[in-house]
Amino acid sequence: TSSTIQQGLIARTPRGRVAMPSAYQHLELEVPSDRDPALFD
Repeated sequence: TSSTIQQGLIARTPRGRVAMPSAYQHLELEVPSDRDPALFD
């Protein structure tokens, strides 16, 4: 998990781990629109 955090694919937040937009791009998936935009600033 720490390597995915270092690569910017996963973020550690107070609510737990969250997939970053780069993770969705890596998997060729669309970033869900219901995500909190503040998580990606």
